[in-house]
Amino acid sequence: MPSPVLATGWTRTPSTSRLDLTAAAIRRTPLARDDEGAQLEAAVVAGRSVFLCGEPGVGKTRLLDGFTQSDAFYAVAPPAPGSRRAATETPGSPVWVSVGANRADSEVPLGALLAVLPDIDVPVAAGVGVVRRVVLDALRAMSAGRRVVVRLDDAHLLDDLSARVLAGLARQDEIQLVATMRGHRASQSPWLEMWRDGAVDRIDLRGATKPQVEGWLRKALAGPVSERVLHHVWEATRGNPLLLVETTVEAFVDGTVRRDGDVWVWSGEAPVSDRLSHLVEHDLAGLSPVERQALRLVATSGTVDRDSLERLVPAAAVDHLVAEGLVSSQRQGGASVGSRAAYLGCAIVYGQVLRATTSTSRRRLDLELLRGVQDDLQQQSGPVLVDSVDTALACGVRETPDRVLGALQGALMSGRCESAVRIATNALRVSEPRDPQRLRLLHGRALAWYYLDQSARAKRDLDELLDDVVRTDLPLDDRAAILADVSDIVIGIEQHQHGDDAAALAEVERLRGQLEALYDGELPARVALRLQVARITVLASALRFDECRDECAAILEGPAAYSPDVLPLVPLLLLDLTQRGRLFAAQSLAQRFYGVAQAHSDTRPWSVAEIFSVGYFTVVGLGEVALAESIVAALDEPDVPFNVDPTATRLLRGGIAALRGRWSHARDEIHAANGQLAISDVIGLSAMSLVSEAVMALASGDTSGGRELLERAKHVPSRLYGSYTEAEIRLVRLDASAWLREPTFAEQALELADWAAVRDLARVELDAVHRAVFALYGDGRVARAGELVERARALASRVDGRRAQALAAHAEAMASGDPQLMLVASHELGQCGVWLPPTQRSVTLTRREQQIAGLAAGGLSSREIAERLVLSVRTVDSHLSRVFAKAGVKNRRELGAALRGSL
Repeated sequence: MPSPVLATGWTRTPSTSRLDLTAAAIRRTPLARDDEGAQLEAAVVAGRSVFLCGEPGVGKTRLLDGFTQSDAFYAVAPPAPGSRRAATETPGSPVWVSVGANRADSEVPLGALLAVLPDIDVPVAAGVGVVRRVVLDALRAMSAGRRVVVRLDDAHLLDDLSARVLAGLARQDEIQLVATMRGHRASQSPWLEMWRDGAVDRIDLRGATKPQVEGWLRKALAGPVSERVLHHVWEATRGNPLLLVETTVEAFVDGTVRRDGDVWVWSGEAPVSDRLSHLVEHDLAGLSPVERQALRLVATSGTVDRDSLERLVPAAAVDHLVAEGLVSSQRQGGASVGSRAAYLGCAIVYGQVLRATTSTSRRRLDLELLRGVQDDLQQQSGPVLVDSVDTALACGVRETPDRVLGALQGALMSGRCESAVRIATNALRVSEPRDPQRLRLLHGRALAWYYLDQSARAKRDLDELLDDVVRTDLPLDDRAAILADVSDIVIGIEQHQHGDDAAALAEVERLRGQLEALYDGELPARVALRLQVARITVLASALRFDECRDECAAILEGPAAYSPDVLPLVPLLLLDLTQRGRLFAAQSLAQRFYGVAQAHSDTRPWSVAEIFSVGYFTVVGLGEVALAESIVAALDEPDVPFNVDPTATRLLRGGIAALRGRWSHARDEIHAANGQLAISDVIGLSAMSLVSEAVMALASGDTSGGRELLERAKHVPSRLYGSYTEAEIRLVRLDASAWLREPTFAEQALELADWAAVRDLARVELDAVHRAVFALYGDGRVARAGELVERARALASRVDGRRAQALAAHAEAMASGDPQLMLVASHELGQCGVWLPPTQRSVTLTRREQQIAGLAAGGLSSREIAERLVLSVRTVDSHLSRVFAKAGVKNRRELGAALRGSL
């Protein structure tokens, strides 16, 4: 893979990570397990036995270690009245006895217990009851009569006799047993009967969720991580704690994850450490050769149907792998109840290591063996198909054209551009000249390079593709479709990566000439529509939407409205309606085309998320903050049936935090997104994200950081969404001027209002007029704001929603100078997500005091402020007391006036 290209205005700073972070420190970072930890503590302190169950690497031992280091470890649980322990136990802290099972002693009777109780003498022919009594006497002797808690690690490796002895003693309440074991072993005797009968509490541990992984990465790396870091770590680990730690450490050590400024970024593939390989190799040492072969086949293929696997290895070997929890069986498709037609997947820890440590030639032989017996290949789809084809081609195994193109399309639609490049590259190596499949492979790879911001590589593939089109025999419509697909990428490169609007329009006209020559001047309706949509999109990106607004609306109201080809126009008209104040019409349009986008998500996978994202601006314009939160929550859902840009979603999460007044949280989210956008920003989010982070920095009291971000934003090229959202970006810049208290703030606001008025952007104009009144109020010139207040009232009548009314009411309140009206109007603005800086800093406050004072002046209660800033109510009240003292006021109403300099 080539080195990433930095967005203009960003410079990569040398990594300083090794100066203040070590691999050992990363390993020591705990993964939050609050719920499971609380369950464990409650059970142990209550004197109950506990099983911690889960797959390999899920963190069973680490959770138990964490408990043993807590104060609860020494807690004394009173024995139940009438129990055996009540009559025999000596008061005092419990005595913990640690028993560690291992594979070497798993076939030796009492093998694990003899290591702890070496002096016990058990007759060879003794029954289980006799052995149990001998072991109990020895444990009591060790504990001097106090309660015995046996910690049993890796109970799935315990020999049968030890298992029955300990289970019996725990059942009889002679000991308290706290054991870790693989989930499959908990379903076997004697453990199964214990939790089934309620004699033990079973706690099943699962992998961490994606938000938990993100939180751990932030802690472990001591800073924000880009979305690309989270994506790669999640894909490699799926939340398995052992894999999470080892992958992160290895990526840190070899530079795959590195610090760029103060954000951690990613480049390359997820590494597998020697340490993890050694652990897995030790764990698999007891497998027979045929069992190891079966496990390797499953790991290499990713998933394989059981019937195919059992044609290559004995069913008994497969049964043993399932029984040991090394592979998991999951029914898929239409298999009937009782059928063995299940798919097998390798436990993630073993799968990752085996794939990394098996040679390419060995994997190729394994795949060829499987291909010879598999009969489900044509039914594969989605990620299974992508992984299957990617693995096969990388190992030199031939795939059918349909499977290759299906996998390439699947990789592109799921945002797995690196996989798409690998699939296309490996398939091109064995493709034949003049093969139509070769054209689709070149186009798919060019599109992947474009999404990866590698325009030079994309252009090289497109040039080769155009040369091949001339030499390849194709149906007329197929040739036209390929030419149009090529042109789409060229337009994107010219306009959004080179910033050349004229070249993009020229490309549209060049394509028109090609297609008219191809069809002898009579373009089919769909071809003509595609050209029309391309031209409108280019004009909109060039800030010339007023030239084609009516044309765009006519298409979306006409007979072609339900064609997937018109979906790129929907976000353009949505944003235009939103900025002109026709917010209810924008909502209606979004609702109408959401269904169309869903219906075509297989061919237009980004359209749903685009409608959602622009719809976010619409509901924010309406002042419906809760509805905006629901939109972001929908985009954040796992496994949604459409493509979502995680970096864009992160920006929206930051936007929600800003709407709620949580500036520090908002800055963290947006800052992490900016770290990734610095590496690659195809769709042009950097301009908005940089100015948004600047405002959050200024609101948090970081003036120098805010100024630096604003300076960076000046040098960002205007790509795609950066062009579409030019008006929104100007508004955010204006708010930055307010927080900076620039002397020309009022003039800037009036200039933006006039700019918006010329373009009939009523909502933008209203915001700018409101800021102008706010600036005059802060300068003590509010008497000159009469005309502006009237202008705000007139604009509010043209703009839909409560937010417009709140802005006009606040402008009137400022003009009136009535503190009570100001308080009510400020509170309503806060409810709509609008937070303004104090107009005059009449008192000196710390950064935290500024945050709390601003929110309190906006009408929020101490509890609401505490929730927004993740503080306790007591801390908020303490800060407010100091603020009141500094400002010389007695209540929140007076505080609002003091912050505005009117006392």
